Amino acid sequence: MSKAFSGVFITGTDTNCGKTIIAGGVARVLLRKGFNVGIMKPVATAGEQSPEMGGRPRLMSDDALHLRQAAATSDSLDLINPVCFKAALAPWPAARYEKKTVDLKRIMNAFRELEKRHDFLVVEGIGGLKVPIKRDFFVSDLIFRMHLPVIIVANPEIGMINHTLLTIGALKQEGIPLCGVIINNYQGRTRAEKTNPNVLQKIIKRRVIVVPHLPRLRTDFDTLARHLEKGGLLRWPYLP
Repeated sequence: MSKAFSGVFITGTDTNCGKTIIAGGVARVLLRKGFNVGIMKPVATAGEQSPEMGGRPRLMSDDALHLRQAAATSDSLDLINPVCFKAALAPWPAARYEKKTVDLKRIMNAFRELEKRHDFLVVEGIGGLKVPIKRDFFVSDLIFRMHLPVIIVANPEIGMINHTLLTIGALKQEGIPLCGVIINNYQGRTRAEKTNPNVLQKIIKRRVIVVPHLPRLRTDFDTLARHLEKGGLLRWPYLP
């Protein structure tokens, strides 16, 4: 396995595009291939107060719990999700609302520890590239600091091509490598949905994976993993 990159970062063209589902699927693909996979949700919001099993009460992210299950890892939530806020806002305004700060050192220390423990990491961001983690520090800055390539998760409907190309352009500007694009929750009900995948493939000159809108894919990690494998996930650059 190439050690040029220690993992991959999953970002979205927007919020609620299904990054967590896809990140879990990517982790399960690698797990099925025999890799020791780690997962991470560096920053989460909309957390709920709940006790970590055998530990102290803390805010928990449903996304982090989903990822931990998908990767079948026993890493603590303190490593998987070192920063979590209760407010359903972007991290910087959530921190201000709760009179807290985002501890970037804590995030990077957790990331480095997970790098040591695992062959490869799947890291899920929050929202899109320009979501503010701090006033002058964005998701794109975190990706650059972690030195990871990116998988973009996109909604299928009209506007997807524009949003995806803007995201790809921002990655190029930041010098961040692109693995590929996954169009999630595809139903093919409109002409835009039916044509978007092929149009995007022709523009970016790379195969786009399309994941259908099927409720079972939210919990059936192996079925999703098989779909991603069949779509050519492991033939993308920068993946092991």
